[in-house]
Amino acid sequence: MDSSPSGNTSRDRSRAALDALRRARADLIGKLRQQVTSGEAPSPTSLARLTHLDEVSKALKSLEPNRKRATDLVALGVATLVLLALCLIRLPHAPLDVTLRATSLKFDLLPTTTTTLLPGEAGQTLSLGQAVVSGVEDASPGDAAPGGRLELNAETVDGDKTAGAKLDPSVRLYAIQLSPDAKFSVHTRIAYSGDTRGLDIAAEGASPIEADFGRLIRVGAPGQPLTVSNSAIQQVSVRGKTLRFALYPAEKQSDLAVFRNTAISSVSFEEAGDPTILSGVADVGDGGQNFQLRPSDLLTVRSAKPMIVRALSLQDGQLNFIMSAPEATVLRLGRDSPKDLRPSLLQWLLFHWPNELYATVSAAVAAWLAVRRWWET
Repeated sequence: MDSSPSGNTSRDRSRAALDALRRARADLIGKLRQQVTSGEAPSPTSLARLTHLDEVSKALKSLEPNRKRATDLVALGVATLVLLALCLIRLPHAPLDVTLRATSLKFDLLPTTTTTLLPGEAGQTLSLGQAVVSGVEDASPGDAAPGGRLELNAETVDGDKTAGAKLDPSVRLYAIQLSPDAKFSVHTRIAYSGDTRGLDIAAEGASPIEADFGRLIRVGAPGQPLTVSNSAIQQVSVRGKTLRFALYPAEKQSDLAVFRNTAISSVSFEEAGDPTILSGVADVGDGGQNFQLRPSDLLTVRSAKPMIVRALSLQDGQLNFIMSAPEATVLRLGRDSPKDLRPSLLQWLLFHWPNELYATVSAAVAAWLAVRRWWET
């Protein structure tokens, strides 16, 4: 119990003695400088005394804590913590561009103030070899969809080739109309009809969904070749809150694009708990990386702002999807131990201000070395 006060007293005495030696050494050095300045040679006694003071000062320094070393360790620890924080802390959100192939995907359309038209370009008409719509609640003409199912097939153009060449026998999809200020969920997958692949689109919403088709019909007497003069386009409209479309292109190798520049609020790349991605690339902005997507990869994306479906199409019998998320707040790849794809603060700094970051670090190191050198002298 009594050892601590006596130890403190001993250290205080040692520090007082060391301070006295430093003051004596500083006074002696000052006198020697004056002698040299005035042109006098330093006396051997003064030099011997200075040497003796240096030896005694070095011997007594062991009694004083090494403050410079402790300060260096503190500075190194602070720098390490700052570097770890820059590496471990992720940005709250990052832009994302995704291009992938999948077997199916789900997304929720963002309610808008205007009618959403699919295909996504005004006036665009899709040419189909076959269209099957189920879940129909109302149709025009009234007998077009018996039992709530509409099936339209491209007509077979007979007659001479010259007359047939002027006709387009395919089924026309004019528009799928989604009411404004209503939420709609869409589930897309590959549809199969024999050896032909198409798009299977299931749309469900709080408001009815309308679709307008056109089909080639014969208006002349039966048995005559189908030509321009005895044919017409009949419009068929269907309506229902839950419609499922199976759309097959007029030609097997042709592309079929339905969604373009469509705003969505959420997207899912899994079905029944299994990932649906086949391949693709996830490009993360703000210093992020390009991540190759492989089969069985589960990509989870949530965004603070509306995401944009740039294109959803059937190409070469495969479901292709291009999407942009301006502020992805959740961006993970994997299932059991998902990887956060958002860039770290260090990646963000290196991406936006690499030269400024290097200059700041270099200036900080140079300033620390200068202060440390001044302290030693």
